[in-house]
Amino acid sequence: MNWDPAGVDRHHQRRRRPNVGDLIAVDRRAWHVARVDDIADTDLSPDDAATLRTYKEAFRERVRPFRILLRRAHGEPHPAENKRGEASITVPVGYHPGFPTYTSDRVPLCSCCGHPWPCLLADQEAWAAKELARAEREMQLMPGCCPACNEPVTSRQRSITFAGPNVKNPLAEGPTFHLRRKCRHGAAAYEELWVADEPGRPRSLLTLKCAGQVITHRDGTAECFGAVDSDCPSVFAQHRQYSSCYTQSHGCPRPECDRSDGHLWGCTPKGYPTDPRAITR
Repeated sequence: MNWDPAGVDRHHQRRRRPNVGDLIAVDRRAWHVARVDDIADTDLSPDDAATLRTYKEAFRERVRPFRILLRRAHGEPHPAENKRGEASITVPVGYHPGFPTYTSDRVPLCSCCGHPWPCLLADQEAWAAKELARAEREMQLMPGCCPACNEPVTSRQRSITFAGPNVKNPLAEGPTFHLRRKCRHGAAAYEELWVADEPGRPRSLLTLKCAGQVITHRDGTAECFGAVDSDCPSVFAQHRQYSSCYTQSHGCPRPECDRSDGHLWGCTPKGYPTDPRAITR
C-alpha cells in the first residue's frame, strides 16, 4: 500500500539526494539525514562500475551511487535499524528515488499511535471504504450493462465478453465491456484480473505488451526493434516507444519511405484489429 505522507514538500521529491539535516519520510517513518556519502570507484561492484561508464563523463557525478545514514525521529522501530535507531540506504547508479522532505521539524502525527500521518491503520480504513464502495457499485450493475460506463451494451456496438464467473462479483456472470475509447481502460483492467485469476488464460491486445520500440513506415506497416530476450506478440501490442522511420539517426533504407517530397507520417501502425482478441498470447 502506497504511503502519501502529510506535511512534506513535493518540490523536494525531484531532487536525487537529500541534504544532511533534512527530515525525510521513508517507509512510514520520519528520519533525520545524518550523513550522505558518495561511493568511491574502488568500492563499486563490477556491474555498477560498468553502468556508470555508460554515462557521459560530464554526467557521471550526477548519477553516482551514494549511501545515506538515517536516524529515526518518529515511527516504530524499523527492522533494518541498529540499536541507536539508525539505518542506511544505498542509492544505485542512475536511480532517482525522490525522498519526500518535511517542510519543518513539526511532523504531523497520528493521535492514536503517534506514527507519521497518515498511519497504516488510517490508510487501511480509507482503502477498505473505497473497496466497499466499489463492491457496492459492482453489485448494483444491471445485467447487460458495461461495468466501465454503466450503460447497456447493444448488439450494434463493438464489445468484449469475458467468460466464466465475474472476478469482482462471484454472483454474476462474466462482464461485457464496450470497446469504445472511454471503456477500454476498464476492460483492460478487468482482463488483468481475469488472467491472474486463472493462469493460462490468453491475453488480448488490451493488455499484451512488449519492451521494444515500434518503427512505422510511410505505408503504415511497422516493425518492432530493441526487445532484448522478448518475443514481440504484435506491433499492435503496447510498446515502450513509437517512432516514424525517418526520425532514426540512420534514416530508413526503404525506397517507399523517401521524404524528398516533404511528406511526414505518424508513428501509429495502420490496420489495428477491430477485435482485440484477433491476436492473443
